[in-house]
Amino acid sequence: MQEKNSGQKIEALIDKGNFKKALLILKACRLSHKGRGEGEELILAESEYYFLLAECYRGLGFFDTAIKHYSAVRGQSTGVSPERSIQTLLRLAACHRALGNSRKALFFAEKAFSESLESRLIVSDARLELALAYRLKGDFKKAEKELKTLLKIYSKEKDLSALSFVLWALGGVYRLEGRHKESIAAFKTSIKHGLKTGDKISSGYSMFGLAGVMRIAGFIDKSEYYYRKARDIFSKTQDIFGKAYSECGLANALRQKGLLQEALKRYAKAHRLYSLIRDRADLGFVEWGTGEILKKQGKLREALKHFIKALNLFKNKSEIRGEILAEISIAQILYLLGNPRQADGVYFKAVKKARKRKLRAYIETFT
Repeated sequence: MQEKNSGQKIEALIDKGNFKKALLILKACRLSHKGRGEGEELILAESEYYFLLAECYRGLGFFDTAIKHYSAVRGQSTGVSPERSIQTLLRLAACHRALGNSRKALFFAEKAFSESLESRLIVSDARLELALAYRLKGDFKKAEKELKTLLKIYSKEKDLSALSFVLWALGGVYRLEGRHKESIAAFKTSIKHGLKTGDKISSGYSMFGLAGVMRIAGFIDKSEYYYRKARDIFSKTQDIFGKAYSECGLANALRQKGLLQEALKRYAKAHRLYSLIRDRADLGFVEWGTGEILKKQGKLREALKHFIKALNLFKNKSEIRGEILAEISIAQILYLLGNPRQADGVYFKAVKKARKRKLRAYIETFT
C-alpha cells in the first residue's frame, strides 16, 4: 500500500505540472534506498521509479534525459504491466517526436500500436501517437486518416480533452499542406475545447499552432496576439519547451512586422532555453530567424553563418521544412555575394526536396 500511495503522491504532482517538486521527492526516494538520503522515504518499484522520473523530465522539456529513463523502464524484466509497457513506448515515441527523430518516433509508435491492438489496451492513445509520427515523417495522408478516425471516436464519446488534442494535430497537418482555412478552424476549435476542460496547457499549444498558421497566412497582428497569449500561459508553468517555443514564435511574428531589434531579443531568449533542453531542431529555427534579420540589415556574411548553422541543426532531425527554408536563404545570400551558379544549385536542390515531400516551403520565403 505504501508503494501505491508513494506513486500516487508523485503522479498527483506531475498531473498538476509541479515537476520540480515531484523530481525532488523521487531523488530523495532513490537516495534513501542507498542509505544516503534524509526525510520521507518512499517505496517504489524500480520500473515505476524510472517511469515517474522520466515523466518529470519530459514535463520540464528535457526529452533526451526522459528517453534514458523510459528506456530503463523497458529494460526491467519484471514489474511492468502491459499497459505501462505501452505507455512507455508511447512516451518514447513522443520524446523522439519532440526532438525531430522521425525514424525512432515511428518505430516506437508502431510498436506501441501493435502491442495495444494485441492487448486491447489504450488503442486510441496509440493510434494518436502513430498519426503524429506519420505527420513528422511527412506522410500527411496516413496522418490525416488516423486522426479523422479518432475524431469520430472522440466526438461520439464527447471527450473534449481528446478532441482538443486531435484537432491540434489535424491543424498541424493542414498547415503543412497549405490548407490554411482548415488549419485555422481546427486550431480555434481545439483551443475552445481545451479551455472548456480547463486545460490551459493544451490550449496554449493550440495557440502556438494558430499563431503559426496566422503568420504564414499573413495575419501578423493576430499571430503576435496568440503568441503573446500562449506566452502568458507558459510563463506560469515549468515547461521549458513551451517557454522557448513562445519566445521563438513571438520573435518570428515581430520579425515579419519589421520590429527587428525586439525580435532579436526574443530569439536570444529562445536560444538560451532551447539550448538548455538540447532541442537541436528548434534551435535551427532560431538561427534561421536570426539570419533573416541580419539579411534584412545587409549583414550578408554574418547572416550566411547563421543559415549554415540552421541547416546543420535541421539535418537528421526530420525538419525538412527547416532544411528547405535554410537552403533557400543560403541560395539568396550566395546570389547577393556574386555566386549565381552556386546559388542556383542550392536553390533548385531545395525546391526538388520540397516537391518530393509535397511541401511548399519554397513559397514561404516572405515569412
